[in-house]
Amino acid sequence: MQSFSSKLRIDTRRNMNGDGFGIGWYDKPGENGCIFTSVLPAWSNINLHRIAEKVKSNMIFAHVRATTGDTATSESNCHPWQFGNLMWMHNGDISGFLKIKRKLTSNLTEDAYAFIQGTTDAEHAFAVFISQLDDPYKPLFSFEELKEAMLKTIALINKYLDEEGIEQPSMMNFAVTDGVTVVCTRYISSKKYEAASLYFSSGSEFRSESDGRYRMIRANKRDKSVVVASEPLTFERNDWLVIPTNTLLVITPKMNVLLYPVKDQHYTTQNERYSINAPEEDLLHHDPYSDDLRHLGDKDSPYEAVRANVSSTDDPTIPAMTFRVCFIAITLSVMFSFVNQFFFFRQNPISIGFSVTILLTFVLGKAMEKLLPNKTVNLFGIKSFSLNPGPFSAKEHTLLCVFTNAGSGVAYAIEVIAVQELFYDIKSSVVKSLMLIFSTQLLGYGLSGLVHHVLVKPAIMIWPETLVACSIFRTLHEEEEDPIVNGRRVITKMKFFVLVSSIIFFYQMLPGFFFQLLSSISILCFIFPNSIRAQQLGSGMTGLGMGSFSFDWSLIASYLGSPLSTPFWAAVNVFCGFVFFGWIIVPLGYYLNWFEAKKFPIINAGLFDIYGSKYNISKVTTNNGTVFNQLGYASYSPLRITFFFALNYGLALAIITAAITHVLLNNWPEFKRLGSTKQRLEHEDIHGHLMRRYKSVPSWWYIILFTASIAMGLLVCESKGVNLPWWGMFLAISVSAILLFPYGIVAAITNVSLGVNVISEFIAGLVFPGMPIANIVFKTYGSTTLRQALWITTDQKLGHYMKVPPRDMFIAQVSGSLISGVVNLITTKYLFAKIPNICQKSAYPWTCPGTNVFYSASVIWGLIGPIKMFGRDSIYNILLWGFLIGAVLPFIPWLLSKKYKKSLILRHTHIPIFLMACSVLPPAAAVEFPSWFIVAVIFNFIIYQRHHWWWVRYNYILSAALMTGTAICGVFIFYVFQINNISFSWWGNAKDFHCPLASKPLIDAKISSMTI
Repeated sequence: MQSFSSKLRIDTRRNMNGDGFGIGWYDKPGENGCIFTSVLPAWSNINLHRIAEKVKSNMIFAHVRATTGDTATSESNCHPWQFGNLMWMHNGDISGFLKIKRKLTSNLTEDAYAFIQGTTDAEHAFAVFISQLDDPYKPLFSFEELKEAMLKTIALINKYLDEEGIEQPSMMNFAVTDGVTVVCTRYISSKKYEAASLYFSSGSEFRSESDGRYRMIRANKRDKSVVVASEPLTFERNDWLVIPTNTLLVITPKMNVLLYPVKDQHYTTQNERYSINAPEEDLLHHDPYSDDLRHLGDKDSPYEAVRANVSSTDDPTIPAMTFRVCFIAITLSVMFSFVNQFFFFRQNPISIGFSVTILLTFVLGKAMEKLLPNKTVNLFGIKSFSLNPGPFSAKEHTLLCVFTNAGSGVAYAIEVIAVQELFYDIKSSVVKSLMLIFSTQLLGYGLSGLVHHVLVKPAIMIWPETLVACSIFRTLHEEEEDPIVNGRRVITKMKFFVLVSSIIFFYQMLPGFFFQLLSSISILCFIFPNSIRAQQLGSGMTGLGMGSFSFDWSLIASYLGSPLSTPFWAAVNVFCGFVFFGWIIVPLGYYLNWFEAKKFPIINAGLFDIYGSKYNISKVTTNNGTVFNQLGYASYSPLRITFFFALNYGLALAIITAAITHVLLNNWPEFKRLGSTKQRLEHEDIHGHLMRRYKSVPSWWYIILFTASIAMGLLVCESKGVNLPWWGMFLAISVSAILLFPYGIVAAITNVSLGVNVISEFIAGLVFPGMPIANIVFKTYGSTTLRQALWITTDQKLGHYMKVPPRDMFIAQVSGSLISGVVNLITTKYLFAKIPNICQKSAYPWTCPGTNVFYSASVIWGLIGPIKMFGRDSIYNILLWGFLIGAVLPFIPWLLSKKYKKSLILRHTHIPIFLMACSVLPPAAAVEFPSWFIVAVIFNFIIYQRHHWWWVRYNYILSAALMTGTAICGVFIFYVFQINNISFSWWGNAKDFHCPLASKPLIDAKISSMTI
């Protein structure tokens, strides 16, 4: 349509011509519509006003003729035209139409040719469209049929224009409908120029305001409206979204708006289009309604996985921070935080995961959508809000899940409080404990604000795991209708998600409870039931996993993340690292008895003495384990660890320097972008452009939070019982700050997380020897700050993809962290008071396995210290070379790639990932690696190559469904069976997985020492 005072006419040098208009409408779906046309201008036709007062329809198709060229103004030339149940209209012109007219008509069907009554290019284009349909007389069409016919029509017209050598661009803004589905195009046969403008607005109602103006609002949650127009029909800029040049728009019967780029010879990803008729001195066409959104469609994400799972459109009128979000989030945060903390100290801890949160919040959100009244509440005269602003949206759902996830975790600082009170008998006040929790939980926000422009906004920072969440949100909130792919009907994403989730829920009952052997089937253990070596090599749970396979998704995706969302090149790096270190170096070192390896199991994270027995910490400490006993240590035994565990310490040191070197060599442009606003904008994709309309989080928000956290941290560290000097805390935070950028780059691009615990413990042990509490507090500030910063950044990227306002995300994350901290502490204090001897074996099942490991680490690194562990006289001293080796290794593939520029192997060699492969072993099981990699090969290589359409459509939905079904099954098994001590004993549930010898040492050190 075109208004009398149009602002966006392409050629304003011509006089306004409104002669000729038409309007079409439908009474009922599937029945032929009605059309009224006139050669008069629309604003001068009294009959139009009379009809408009009486006609009601769910579909209105209107067009102002605005005749140009040599065609006559007659009713036969007025849009829209009707054929059967289809209506058609066109804004623009086909250049050189008279030269290709004969070719157009020569390929029409008989019915389409007989249909033509007028002389316009638009009517002939409609005839071409009709000829592309198998049955143009059908009452209704799927949107795929109309979409494909439209693309074929444009392609055929372009073909004839090229054959005739016509270079003048043709404008083909077409629109067609069957009364239920609408397909529109904004198209120009040029890579250089912009097409004629086209906008759309969607909401609940297109309402007339008291001042005579119209506004798209979201007042009625049961209705929905979509308006497509050549230019915005209202003065509210945020109501309208520009349709990118050379894009096809579909409105489905359920009012979903879908955008598809028309990727033909005139498609371009460059922002180099100009207004076709603008004077030379004003080549850059100014769009008064969309200054920030002019070329959104030309800068879609360059990454296919992002395009497949993230919507490239946004409706800024949809609220995110609503009453129901706050109510549900606060309620669930309190409940989940209590449940997760309550079960954290049990022998078999359980936590409510993100996938369960997504489903539960969806159900609750939809329930409140139906139950809450549509009532506006005034909050003390300061702010008013609606209790029910409309349908429960994907934005609300995303924010609700982020809020709840932040509020349901277990604060890492709880471990410090537990170790202080239960093992070192140091009581901590509630205020001091809260300050420790809040400061460690919130420091990461300050660092995340520092790198937001580098790790969130650029397109290259994908954060693959967030795509799984995006796929779930879109599946739950976007309805598909009869999808057709490659000419055949396929299952909808929602049905696929529900089907796979249901199947995996019931299947996981087998490896999770009834047939646990499926978690690790070790072929070598069955072939060699009496061989220690064979079972050490073959056991998937306590050995190296050679020839072992897992059919348990909870194990396959437990520590390495989903193989479906990990880029294939990253998966190759992980598996190659595991094979090299786990299957080559470890067996070599173990059977050659490096580090006295044969005295200990081949894989074990425990502490041993020189006799191969569990290390007796009481023999080297006094005063209830708080003071190191040098004489006891000398008379008893130096500390020993397995060769595998020692190798992991060396690799952990190497990873730190390797990550820094790798990022400086390969990601220097991203590093420079920290201080360059221009470069940041150049590397944004469509999602970055769309997010510009929302206010960013002010820097002073981050600064205040960071400063308050520092202040609380200093009070805690300088207090009695901790004795970590102020500069020690700053040193710990500096470790996180230095590693945040390289570790964030690795996680954002590869979906692989690198740990920082070892370096924090190492530094603290060197700087604060004999101070176990100072050591664990230092480690908490060093590791938690980095972990929180990366977690916050991941959620911010999720909000970026789902178009949630950044300020709402920030408020939700901080609020969740504060709630969880308070509930964590209350729950912990309650359990300590009510359960006698908690964290001791006698208190089973409240044995606190994680807390005991945390205490052991405080003894190793805090009391004994790294000097004794890795000093010159230690057999583990050689591991310190890991720092240097890690710094040098990334130069090898980097230099070789400069010489062999076409080598894909060198280009995708990632040394930090290669080194970290075995870092999760233990507690991860070795069987996870081969099974994980097999899944990655099948889906991210074979299916990606051979059935690409399936991978694009279903891969991330499959990952989400597997994760969801497995998580729900895990919760079900825990509450139905495990919590009631119900077990199922038979051959398929053997606790050692039929590898009883795998956890034994190759030689009995105690017998050997007695013999000697």
